[in-house]
Amino acid sequence: MNKHEPLVAIIILNWNGADDTLACIASLQKLSYRNNKIVVVDNSSDGNDIKQIQSAFGDTIEIIENKNNDGFAKGNNIGMKWAKNKYDPDYYWLINNDTEVDTHALTELIKTVSNNKFDIVGSQIRYWDSSKIYCLGGGKLNLWTGIDSLWGAKIDYHNSYIPNYQSFICGCSLLLSKSILESVSGFDEDYFLYSEDVDLCVRARRKGYELGYSSDSIVFHKSSQTSGYHSPTYIYYFLRNKLIFMKKNANWWHWLTFIPIFLIYYCGGFAWLSWKKNRRIPLRIIIKSIADFIAGRWSYQTI
Repeated sequence: MNKHEPLVAIIILNWNGADDTLACIASLQKLSYRNNKIVVVDNSSDGNDIKQIQSAFGDTIEIIENKNNDGFAKGNNIGMKWAKNKYDPDYYWLINNDTEVDTHALTELIKTVSNNKFDIVGSQIRYWDSSKIYCLGGGKLNLWTGIDSLWGAKIDYHNSYIPNYQSFICGCSLLLSKSILESVSGFDEDYFLYSEDVDLCVRARRKGYELGYSSDSIVFHKSSQTSGYHSPTYIYYFLRNKLIFMKKNANWWHWLTFIPIFLIYYCGGFAWLSWKKNRRIPLRIIIKSIADFIAGRWSYQTI
């Protein structure tokens, strides 16, 4: 290990996903970039996840046991603040537990962030079970529509396309400098789940920080290409948080076009997809997401 290499704290959030987390950590321990510390934040898993992880890796990693399921935003904030107090790292690498990483994934991220003066950098994220791309670093955002779309989604990884800018970096693999944590105070915990990575990047860009993409940092994402989109949890937090994001980051004139798109494209789209899937329209969930936004019932809510 080169003593001049920046120290990286790797933050992994676990919630009832011990098998995925074990495989993720195993791949992280094979990284060519050795100046790192692995911190697992367990969001009050129901089973014996902590014992399994401790048994497999012992004191080679750190485990933080949350008393509650604090969601993606707060869970990662807790991990980063804990790592800051113990290690004071130069960078934080947030990585989903249902991923496995290429040996040189972190080396390439550090190379990219160092050579280009970036403050937040994303990886090339591929689907685990196909040759398709999940995203190339992150994506683009349109405040007039509220639509944030991932660069390269579903293209073949042999495609040579490289995005020329990033509106946000995907939270599946996100490297950020310690100055970001100090300046924007990490993720906004009002979101609990979904949209917090886009929000953090938008706030960082407004403060002058630069976002980048490392095409040679490869991360494999085990999420199915079609999973989750019909679940009440996904629909609720996606819709409610889209409204929260717009309230926090858009101007009043953006709402003139956003509102009809939200109702037709998002609410109508979820209704149609759910009807095609199981002949049900999640009307209660859609109404609750809007009502909770208006009433200020943010962060975690019972669905």
